[in-house]
Order: sequence, then C-alpha cells, then structure tokens
Amino acid sequence: MYLDTELFPVEVLVRGASQENIKGVCISVVLAQGAKHYLQQLPPHLTLHSSFCLEFALAVEICTETPTTTTMDRPDAKAEKPECPRCGWADVHPSLYNSQIKLVNEISDCGIWHLGTDMSLKEDPFKLRTFEVANVQFIKENTKIPTPAVVKEWVQSDNRHFLLMERAPGETLAKLYPTLSASDKERIADEVAELVHQLRPLQSSQIGGLAGTALHHGWLFLNNMEPAGPFSSDDELWDFMKVGLAKAPEKAVENLRKEMPDCKPYTWTHGDLSPENIMVKDGKVTGILDWEFSGYYPVWWEYVKAGAGSPDDVEWLKILGGKIRDPYPEAVKFFKDLRALRNYPELDEEGRQSLERLMATSA
Repeated sequence: MYLDTELFPVEVLVRGASQENIKGVCISVVLAQGAKHYLQQLPPHLTLHSSFCLEFALAVEICTETPTTTTMDRPDAKAEKPECPRCGWADVHPSLYNSQIKLVNEISDCGIWHLGTDMSLKEDPFKLRTFEVANVQFIKENTKIPTPAVVKEWVQSDNRHFLLMERAPGETLAKLYPTLSASDKERIADEVAELVHQLRPLQSSQIGGLAGTALHHGWLFLNNMEPAGPFSSDDELWDFMKVGLAKAPEKAVENLRKEMPDCKPYTWTHGDLSPENIMVKDGKVTGILDWEFSGYYPVWWEYVKAGAGSPDDVEWLKILGGKIRDPYPEAVKFFKDLRALRNYPELDEEGRQSLERLMATSA
C-alpha cells in the first residue's frame, strides 16, 4: 500500500495506521520535519523500520498481514520524488546500513551534524562572520571551562562555512531536562554559574571581540545580527542601539538612556547559556558549547541574557539567573524597557506599561 504524504499529512497517516483494526507487521516512514513526535505515539503492535532520513517527507508504506481497505491508495502516484536537501536520497531505501551521521539541530540555513560519537560538524553561511575558533582557544587558555576542541575550519568556494569539532561527552541539557529532578537542575545550575564566573576577570577597554573585532548579537544591539562595534565607551554603545528606537517617542528614549547602567568593566561573556549549549553526563557539566558570539560585553550582559531566551527555557533560565554571583536587577529592567521600545508602536501590555512609565519620568 502506497500512501502519498503530499495528499495526506503524516499525522493522519500515522494515526490511521495506529488503529487496532490494522495488525501491522511494520511501518516504514519518512517523516515530515516537526512530525517526529507522532512516532512516539505508535502502539506496541506496530514496529518501525529504520529509514535513511527522519527530516524529509516522502512516503509512508504500511505492510500488513491481512488485507485492509482504504481510500488512500494512489495508483497515479508520482514515480519521481524530489531529493531530500539534507541527505540526498530520493525515497526510502531498504538497507542494513544505519548511518551514524545525524542532523541534530538546524536554525535557518545553519545546521549541526553529529558524526558518530566523537565529532560534530557545524555548517553555516560565511556571511555571518564569527570568530568561534579563536574564541574557543581563548577560553581554553584562560579558563578551566570544558569546551570541545576545534579540529578543522574551512570555507567552500560557495561561501559555506564548516567547523569540525570534538563532541563533549553526554547529552545536551535540553534533551535531559525533562528527566531531571528539581535538585538535579539546581545542582547543574550551580555548576554552570561557577564555570561562567571564571569569565569575570577577563576584561577589555572596549566592547568587541578579540583583537578589536565586531560582535554579532541582535538581542543587545537591536540590529538583526549585523556586525556591531567595537565600542570604546558606553555612549558609543548607546548611540548604536538608539538607531533601533527611531520610531519611539523622543522623551521615552531620553529617559531610557538615563536608565542604562554603567557598562564597565567590559567583561568576556558567553551570552547564550540555554540548555542546548550545555552538555551533561552523569549529572555533571561536561561542556559549554557555542562560543561564536561571545566577546567583551557590558558587565551586566551575562546576567541579563541568562534570564532572557526561548519560552521553552523559562524554568531553566530562572534557576540559572538565581545562581549567577553578580546580579544586576537594574540592568534587567533597562533591557525589558529597551526591548519594549524597539517594538513601538506595536506594544504588548508589558510594553505599554514600560512606555507609560518612561513618558511620565521627568526628562
């Protein structure tokens, strides 16, 4: 039986195959991106055959011991299928070969692959110029923070950038998080906070990367990840950020500048301590990943960014924020107001409250 996923969503197919009246021997399925969780809902009487790629919807084939009737048979199904852009195969390919090369994360046109158990490969467009190799080496030389070593970096002729790195032992905190107890989460947060504290003595006379390079951090600079800096003073930083507030009322912007805490000493900051960037094994932190956007930032930025991130990470970020040694609550307030004014005039309730307060303050 051939079921075309172009006509029938994977959700419908898998759920339909899971009914008790179908005594399936196997289901071979190539899943649409984002539909993997339906596999976890299959009942025990169905078993899944491995397939070459779990990221690209092509076809679902159901094999049963007894004939079943369906209105979804497709005698006119297309003979040719498009190739998967990730693995290059065009259809389910029965084989005893089980690839150890897995796509584990993708954001926009960037991807991270695991190559067996010991290596990972990051691919992204070279237009987003970062200095992860130099940053990792800097961290290894100046701290005891566990960080996977870089094996090789190169750029193809089509400007695709590749970074081959060792893999830290264990799994990401994001994967393990649902299985952890409250005490486990607290203990891991304590360890992360202590590791990050090793960065505090690493300071500079300007906001920027190593050797005076620019930084990429859309959260702080309000510029959609375009290069920013270096900045030699708080005023230079503010003048750059203010460009993103061009639509906001002038009085509110002026009062927001008065709210901005002192940024010195400019301190080396990771800037993204989300669960996806923390490796854990046997309850211990084995690696801090993703140093590509790290650099010298305002002294309060690590604390502020530790409390801002994906809605899925709210609990973790709250726990971690309570563990960081040097809190900057006034910087958190400033950053919330900064983000609110950036969205002017389309403000949510919190943004409207920020605007009202800033407009009421004497200039």
